[in-house]
Amino acid sequence: MAFLIRKDFPLRGFATCGDCGSNLRSSWSKGKTKYYPYYLCQSKGCDSYGKSIPRDKIEGAFADVVKTLEPSPNTWCGLKPCSDVHGMRDWLKPKILRV
Repeated sequence: MAFLIRKDFPLRGFATCGDCGSNLRSSWSKGKTKYYPYYLCQSKGCDSYGKSIPRDKIEGAFADVVKTLEPSPNTWCGLKPCSDVHGMRDWLKPKILRV
């Protein structure tokens, strides 16, 4: 499945529901004066179905996990250039903490 990588929701396709494991949907919700970014579960029957999680909360949790990663010097030798974005996403996906 191809994912559209956009600046407004960089974890689209990575972030999964902590209750059912399905990918979270990303969307903008209109407030009184501006729009707010959210991720939400769209799996019917899930306890988190339709519950919105602010983008900053999910991306902040992701940043905290990334900060704890400490690759060995040999890790860098085996990595391909980041031009293969989809390959890098597939490599990272199992390493990301479920939300």
